[in-house]
Amino acid sequence: MTLAFVDVDCAPGSTPAVAEALNAIPEVQTVELPAGHHDCVLTVFTATLADYAQRVAPAILAIPGVERVQTSLGSRLHQAGHSWRLAALTPKKSAAFAELAELERSVGDADQ
Repeated sequence: MTLAFVDVDCAPGSTPAVAEALNAIPEVQTVELPAGHHDCVLTVFTATLADYAQRVAPAILAIPGVERVQTSLGSRLHQAGHSWRLAALTPKKSAAFAELAELERSVGDADQ
């Protein structure tokens, strides 16, 4: 398996559409929109490095609005979400996450 962290720079105003298109690529596991140097940060899993280089990277670059892509390859996956333990958070931490989720929903609703 190949693990890639991909930084994507978008044309001005195109980030939301690019993020939606990136979400449609099955190998793209996460799409983050950080407050930083890049418009989108992706976590990508492919069967092989050749699969990433020959199929997934070109698909990312073909999305309208994508201007630049920088890929960093992971050498080893130490922890994956599928192996997280259920109920591993304390009730206090669980409540804090629920509060953050509610805040994010309310901020998202205000932006629309």
